[in-house]
Amino acid sequence: MLPQGSVLSPVLFICFINDITAELPVGVIVSLFALWTQHEDRDEAEVLMQKALDVLQQWSDKWKLVINTDKTEVAYFSNDSKKAQYKPSLELHGVELGFNPTPKFLGITFD
Repeated sequence: MLPQGSVLSPVLFICFINDITAELPVGVIVSLFALWTQHEDRDEAEVLMQKALDVLQQWSDKWKLVINTDKTEVAYFSNDSKKAQYKPSLELHGVELGFNPTPKFLGITFD
């Protein structure tokens, strides 16, 4: 065990989660703490993201890592203002994920 705040903790955590992307579907992009996809058909994008979340769920069950669904958000972006109102319905561990039209990622607010 490492003490909380140890400089090795982040490095070891990254090593621990290194294989998380191995089983994700083609077309899902990963940036350590975010998953996203782009597709002309929003329904196809939603199906692809749900598949990725299912893989993430299986991975977290295998390694006994709890993912906080209260802090996990869904966002949808489109150049078409009519389509931008769409709210995908995605779930993780049987919990529907909350929608946030302006999420923050690494200190940057997307809108």
